[in-house]
Amino acid sequence: MPVMRTLILISVVCVLLTMQTGCAETGAGANYVTDNRSVVMDGSPTDVASAAEAALVEMGMAVTLRKTNESEAEVVARTGSDTMVEVVAALRADQTTRVFVRAGGVEDDALKDRVVDKIREHLPVAKTRISATDEAAN
Repeated sequence: MPVMRTLILISVVCVLLTMQTGCAETGAGANYVTDNRSVVMDGSPTDVASAAEAALVEMGMAVTLRKTNESEAEVVARTGSDTMVEVVAALRADQTTRVFVRAGGVEDDALKDRVVDKIREHLPVAKTRISATDEAAN
C-alpha cells in the first residue's frame, strides 16, 4: 500500500510539473517585450515606416501590412521562409521615434540587427543618429 501511495503522489507531481511549463513569464506581453530590438531614431513614425518598408523590400521580404498615423506606425513583412518581421514605431515626447523590431524568435538577433541597420540606411541622413538608449534598450 505505501508503494502505491508513493507512485500516485509521484504521478500527480509529474502531471503538475508538466502543466506549469512557460509560467516563468508574466503573460503574453513578457515574451513580446523580450523578443524585440528597441532603438530610438530621429524622424516621425511615418518616416520610419517608409524607411522600414523600403528596407524590408530591399532585403527580399514581402510587405503584408503598412499602417501609419501621426503618432505611430506598423509595417509587417514575411521572409522567404515565412518568418514574420514586424516594425512598430511610436512617437516619443521629445519628437524622436521609438522603434521596435520583432523578427523570428528570441534567438534571431542577427535578423533584427540587419533590419534596424537597413532602416537607418533608408532614413534621411539628418534623421539618423545612434543614441545611448539604443545600447541600453538591448
